[in-house]
Amino acid sequence: MLAHIHVARYVIALRYRLLRNDCFKEEENVMIKLLAVSVIVAAGSVASAQVDSVWHGAVPDNGPDFRTTFDYQSDDGSSENSVGLTAGGVLGWYNQFTADGGLQPIAEIGLCFGTPLYPNSSGVTVGQSFGVGVLSDPNNDGDPTDAVFLSQAVGQIAAGSIDTDVKQIVDIPDVTIAAGSSFFLVAWLEHAAGGYPAPLDQDSGYVIGRSWVTGGDGPFDPNSFPTSIGIMENNSIGLPGYWLLSANVPAPGTAALLGLGALAIRRRR
Repeated sequence: MLAHIHVARYVIALRYRLLRNDCFKEEENVMIKLLAVSVIVAAGSVASAQVDSVWHGAVPDNGPDFRTTFDYQSDDGSSENSVGLTAGGVLGWYNQFTADGGLQPIAEIGLCFGTPLYPNSSGVTVGQSFGVGVLSDPNNDGDPTDAVFLSQAVGQIAAGSIDTDVKQIVDIPDVTIAAGSSFFLVAWLEHAAGGYPAPLDQDSGYVIGRSWVTGGDGPFDPNSFPTSIGIMENNSIGLPGYWLLSANVPAPGTAALLGLGALAIRRRR
């Protein structure tokens, strides 16, 4: 049976418990407290998000556009679950990629909220602020704990990206990453208790180390990482799956027009 999933600092697990060796063991009908995951068999009532939150120094987005396929994409375009903080707070979710020299620069990020399998349970509202960013992987180890921001932006949630699996586009300052280098996409927002804003694809053959999650109280600060619950790899806390979080390079037509415009200016001189 499909289930909603919560990640939080202190949560109640209905079916899994965290052992001392950081592995999960199935245990029927046992209620325990842990610093990991809460699997909830059915979605309950959801409170709307109360406070918008963005990181410092972000560039505002100018309006929504939508897309379903991307140059950098791990998910298959559909979600089987969604994730939130049990007590509410600021949730951040990451996907890791390896830069392709032919897919540069990264110019926009696509994301969506909630899942159509559990409508009206995302805990987000139209117009609510969120943030996105591209981060480097300084030691190229695929772990975002030491990641450094290269580009970031803020946007407002569009109605078409809630419970649809259709990603809205956020333009970011272009960033070029060396071919073969690891990097991360991240999205974040603040939500109230009972919300499940981050959509998760769990049927695409998840590769361990490709998706991560974090969260904490109050606004995130890019100069203060990790957040209060740390940055956790999805599979290690019982969340194997990719976030619906992707990126694109500029459209070929746009690049060509920019190039022609530059040539025209030089010729007039």
